[in-house]
Amino acid sequence: MLRFVREARDRGWSIARLAREAGVNQTQIYEIKSGDRNARPHVQVRVARALGWPLERAAELFEKVVE
Repeated sequence: MLRFVREARDRGWSIARLAREAGVNQTQIYEIKSGDRNARPHVQVRVARALGWPLERAAELFEKVVE
C-alpha cells in the first residue's frame, strides 16, 4: 500500500474524494495506486497539500508502507 492511500483512509476519504480534494484526475490517482503510473511532481504536491503534508515530504506519500 502506498502511504497516500493509508493517509486518505485514516481521514475516512475514498480515493475519489482524495482526487477531488487534490484537484487531480481520479483515473490518474487509481493508476498511481495500482502501479501503472508514476506520480509526477505536480501531482505529489497537490496530494500533499490535500492531505496537509509538508511539501518537502510530498514524495514520501508515494512510498510503499506496511499495512
